[in-house]
Amino acid sequence: YYGNEDHGASVYTCYIGQELKGRIESYLRSCRQSHAAFLTACTQLLLARLLGSGDILTGMPVANRDRADIKDVVGFFLNTILLRTEVDRSLSFERFLVKQGDKLLSALEHQHFPIEWVLEEIDIAIRSMDLAAIIPVFINVQDFEHTRQHQVTALEASHGSSAQEAKFDLECYFTVYHNAIGLTAVYRNSLFKPESIQLWMDGLRGVMEQAIATPGA
Repeated sequence: YYGNEDHGASVYTCYIGQELKGRIESYLRSCRQSHAAFLTACTQLLLARLLGSGDILTGMPVANRDRADIKDVVGFFLNTILLRTEVDRSLSFERFLVKQGDKLLSALEHQHFPIEWVLEEIDIAIRSMDLAAIIPVFINVQDFEHTRQHQVTALEASHGSSAQEAKFDLECYFTVYHNAIGLTAVYRNSLFKPESIQLWMDGLRGVMEQAIATPGA
C-alpha cells in the first residue's frame, strides 16, 4: 500500500497459454468442476497467502436471470454475490476446490436476493452504495460461447492506465478464450504499485500450476 487516496486505476493483463489452459481443463473435466470454481479458488488461496488470513471475502457479479419468467425481460438485473471463504490449510487443493464449487453453486441459487438485503440482514450498512468498503476484491469470470471462440493472437502482458475510476481496491477479470485464459487486474493506483500487481499475477499462475500438478497435496 502506498500513495494518496484518489480512485484512479491501472490495468494489468497477462495470459495463460494454450498448454497450461489444456492441462487445467483436463483436470477440471476429471473432477467435474467449472472454470469459475477453479479460478475463484486459486484467487482466494493467493489472497490468503498475501494477507496471512484464512478468512477471505470476495464479491462476484451475477446476471440474475436464472428464472424463466425474467429470462427475456428487458432491464438491468445484475447483482453481486458474496463469497466468504475459510481457507483450511489441512485440506488438499482438490477437496478445497470441491468445497468452493459447492459454495459457489449455493450462492448462485440465491442470486436473486439483492446484495443490499443480504448486508442489511447481517447488519452492515452501505454508505453511498460503496461496496468497496465491504468487498475490497471483486472476481469476474467471463466464460461464454463467444469468448471461447475468440483466438488471442498476442499473448504478451500489458500494463496501462484505466479510463475509468476503480470501483473496488482490486478487480480480477478472467476470460476464457479458445487458446488462452486472460488474467486482468484493475487496481487503485493509490493502494498498489504496478510491480506488486505483476508479482501477484505471476503468483496466481504459480498457484494454478501447483494446484493441477499436485491436487491431492
